Amino acid sequence: MNITVNRVELLGALVFCNNRVINSRAVIPEMKMLMLHATRGELAVSGCSSELIASKTITGKLVGSAASVLVPPQQIIGLIQNLPDEELLLEFDGDKLNVKSTFANMTIKGMPSD
Repeated sequence: MNITVNRVELLGALVFCNNRVINSRAVIPEMKMLMLHATRGELAVSGCSSELIASKTITGKLVGSAASVLVPPQQIIGLIQNLPDEELLLEFDGDKLNVKSTFANMTIKGMPSD
């Protein structure tokens, strides 16, 4: 499953969710991660703590069926910050997220969201 999204919008959603709820000292591994869920031309980015949930949805061009993955916020934010302002292709591959742009092709190892 693939979705194409705007880099600036994606970075804004990632930073919003990370700053609101993610605690790097959480005991449960899933609470240290951001969930990316692509469906019907939208990408929902969300994170949770034991008390709060933060979520932000951006539009994109979906190819294929719905998919989701949990990714470490530090890795994906650092990667997206260093890419040029352009459309990014996100490929969901099980517990991996491939991020492709004109100048880069990188894979982030995450966790299945099931």
